[in-house]
Amino acid sequence: MKHIKTKALLVLAVAATYAAILLGGVFTLYYVPYSRNIPGLRNMSQTMSEKYVTSGGPISSIDMHAMGAVVIDADGNIIEKEAPFAFRIFIDQSDNADEEYYLKWISRDMDAALSGQMTDRHIFIWDKMVSLTVVGVPLENGGAFFVLRDKWDITVSIVCFAVIYTVLFLSVLAAWRLALKKRRSTELVQQEYIANVSHSLKSPLALIKGLAETVNSGLVADDETKRHYVSIIISESVALEHTVTDMLKLSAIQSHQLDLAKSTAEPEAIFAAVIEKYAALCDDIIVDFRVSGSIKTLPPLRTNAKRMAEVLDILLNNALKFVRDEGCISLDAEQSGKRVRVAVHNDGAAIDAETGRHIFDRFYKGTTPQNAKGSGLGLAIARETTASLGEKLWYENDPEGVTFYFTIEVA
Repeated sequence: MKHIKTKALLVLAVAATYAAILLGGVFTLYYVPYSRNIPGLRNMSQTMSEKYVTSGGPISSIDMHAMGAVVIDADGNIIEKEAPFAFRIFIDQSDNADEEYYLKWISRDMDAALSGQMTDRHIFIWDKMVSLTVVGVPLENGGAFFVLRDKWDITVSIVCFAVIYTVLFLSVLAAWRLALKKRRSTELVQQEYIANVSHSLKSPLALIKGLAETVNSGLVADDETKRHYVSIIISESVALEHTVTDMLKLSAIQSHQLDLAKSTAEPEAIFAAVIEKYAALCDDIIVDFRVSGSIKTLPPLRTNAKRMAEVLDILLNNALKFVRDEGCISLDAEQSGKRVRVAVHNDGAAIDAETGRHIFDRFYKGTTPQNAKGSGLGLAIARETTASLGEKLWYENDPEGVTFYFTIEVA
């Protein structure tokens, strides 16, 4: 209930802000031009009324049309009328019934003008959707000369302002909601991240603590069992150290604290040491490691060689987890335009759709036994690194296994 009430108050506050700014803008557009133009219009109206009196009757039709002049006698009857320019499309001036329009527009000022006072007023005709300035000038014969000057430009300005302001307001509101949604999403990710970190650290720490207490208690008598327990403690400590290192690296990348400066580098700076490392590892576990000769012919690259070597290391390590027994891992690279596409292939099982949706998520390990190894952060680090360097990282299943691809800019 409290959440609903808060949301309702927020909606009301947004609506009130929108209405206040809109009305303030309309008021400004409506009355500022009126205030500035009215002195000149009063002088013009005075001049036109004097011409009317001097001529002893109707003045030129051009002047009457231009001014939208309406003349009334001392009894308030209309004796001359010309519609303002913007109103000519609405009024048939040959029909005396249309006099009601003129009377409606000048009625508030008739008594004052007939009593000898000069009047001015700015009105908005809602049924015509135009604004009108009405100036009344008393005549010597007791009648009055009214000028009805339409302000079509003001109307257009108000409509344009209302439309543009509404669009901008809705855009800002949408951006604000998107920012709030993104912030909420970030908070949820942070909460999930903390939960995952806690889980990843809690299990090995509990195991290390339990084994250490067992050894320390003296309950384990034989040296062989002690050595076995100590080896498990060391193994879990190493895994824990790797997890913490990966978490710190991922955090540094996301907070832009890790050095990701790009420079021109020879391909050897990225590939040589990593290839040498995995050639030895694959040889030890009897896995065929094939390296394409095209890597030696690659042009100079513009990237961060150290970080790209780390990405390559992560992908080859991942391939080593999933390759078939005595299977094959291959490394290839080819230039396509201004990018080099690097491919790391293993002949293991294809990645299923569910795993594929989360494969680059932090701490995601999937359900296969191979996924149980590691921290679940390697591919997330690889994705963040490539993205931060303006590159792409993706995978594709094929009939012979799975291939991970990433790009590097050519210098």
